[in-house]
Amino acid sequence: MREMFVLPLAQRCGVGRALLTRYLAEAEGRGVSSVHLLTARDFSAEMFYSELGFRRVSRQIMLVRP
Repeated sequence: MREMFVLPLAQRCGVGRALLTRYLAEAEGRGVSSVHLLTARDFSAEMFYSELGFRRVSRQIMLVRP
């Protein structure tokens, strides 16, 4: 999966959780042992992903050049 979005009207209704839970189950069934994701820090998405077992890895950084 490259990106996942849930429209604001559908957020907090279980749509994102259902999609990601299914994706993770499919990945595990195919032998995937870890999943990495990128999201904004201190954003509501961080809490969402934390509730699904993801954790912040402080050793990673993101660099941007215009």
